[in-house]
Amino acid sequence: MHTDLTKYFIIRRKLDTGDLVEWRSKTLLGWLIRLKTGSHVNHSSLVVKFALEGCEHRRYVLEANARGIELRLLSKRLKAFKGGVYWSPLLRGFGGYRDKILGWSLDKLGTEYDYGSLVKQLISHVSVDSSRYFCSEFYQHAMEHAGIIQHKDYAIQPGGFHKLGFLGTECVIK
Repeated sequence: MHTDLTKYFIIRRKLDTGDLVEWRSKTLLGWLIRLKTGSHVNHSSLVVKFALEGCEHRRYVLEANARGIELRLLSKRLKAFKGGVYWSPLLRGFGGYRDKILGWSLDKLGTEYDYGSLVKQLISHVSVDSSRYFCSEFYQHAMEHAGIIQHKDYAIQPGGFHKLGFLGTECVIK
């Protein structure tokens, strides 16, 4: 297992709530998603930073996975992950949206995973379902709720957020 977190620890302090972390797994499903989307990534997650004593240096991700929306410590997630991981920060002009992103996103903890839309997404675009989420659908809805992007009638796929103009340059973190 590749557990080198050197790059992550160099940039960790820069990661902030609302930033995007995308993953390139070495699984068959990951490969199918990348094949369909033409992207180099197949999973999206939302960075969370808490301004609480004892948590200042910690970074978490909120992500939709098989167990629903979960909050996970990013360093532990990175350590166990086999594949590439990429961070894209919100552009400076969007920093004022971070609290709204965090409040809405934490309220979604435990929301069920959207298996049906994930499968449909491999065939065509799907509409955003706010009762269940797959990974990029969750990140998209957080950005829509905060007012960073306009509502879309379709779910954005992993790797599709950069063209919307609210994210900075992607950086490899693993």
